[in-house]
Amino acid sequence: MLVGLDNPFTDPVPTPLPPDTLPGLPFGVHHNNLTQHGIYQIQNLALDGLARDQASLSCAIVLPLRILGGAGSMVRPVAVGAPRR
Repeated sequence: MLVGLDNPFTDPVPTPLPPDTLPGLPFGVHHNNLTQHGIYQIQNLALDGLARDQASLSCAIVLPLRILGGAGSMVRPVAVGAPRR
């Protein structure tokens, strides 16, 4: 499962952080999605083409750079979806 966003963050950075925030973990939604539910996230996508075609569901092919031990990478995602008409 993957969530694609056209903005830079999954969740806001509240100031000050809520009292139940774990130390060093201000991005609770991102952490919870990935570690508790296995939902990957990609930010800063150009989704205007999918929106124009009204494709709200697609098959995404995402190939990250092969970086051993990496926690993130630039990718070139390709979405194949059928327009809802």
